[in-house]
Amino acid sequence: MRARAAPVVLAGRPPAGIEADTVLVDDFGGAHAATARLIADGHRSIGFVGNPPALFTGTERYRGYWAAHEEAGLTPREEWISRGAYDIPGAEAAAHRLLDRTDAPTALFSTNNRITLGAYRAVRGLRSGTALAAFDDFEMADLLDVPVTVVAYDADEVGRRAARLLLDRIDEKSAHATAAATQDGRPHSDRAPHGRLTSQRTAHHMHNSKPVAGERMSRRL
Repeated sequence: MRARAAPVVLAGRPPAGIEADTVLVDDFGGAHAATARLIADGHRSIGFVGNPPALFTGTERYRGYWAAHEEAGLTPREEWISRGAYDIPGAEAAAHRLLDRTDAPTALFSTNNRITLGAYRAVRGLRSGTALAAFDDFEMADLLDVPVTVVAYDADEVGRRAARLLLDRIDEKSAHATAAATQDGRPHSDRAPHGRLTSQRTAHHMHNSKPVAGERMSRRL
């Protein structure tokens, strides 16, 4: 007797090796917007401090950073890019290496709040005056003595959408099983067919800068 497949919904990252519903943040779009803001502010040398390439969110945010440069006719320099930080001390060390150069970038983009705090410590410690842009908001970001441009999203909303989607799939599965039992007298053990659905939400707001607001919701079946 086969076990009946349980509905699965993932949040934040797409599945690997399985097909499952997923709720994602627009990592590419948010990183693109933050980097484009730095470019619009006049920066032409923008460093990148991010997660290892194996992480989906870090890779998408790196793509957004790179795409914003390409659209502006710029090419980031490899020596201004660090993709390996996991925590605050590691990010601080990585940012320090990027900034303690004679040709240091004038701005940094960081891929999450922990990495941003590390980058902030490096900027503050070196008194470099480097502009910071970051993905992920964090408490008291607006109280830092170094201005930070933040791309924020509502993590609670991501969770709510994932929960609603899971409940929808459970209801669909129950209805499918009931219909199958009515037809042949046995519960149907196959997973009910459904399309892949992705909900994306991104809000951009800037601390210590002109506010920019945006939201994109897309559903793909």
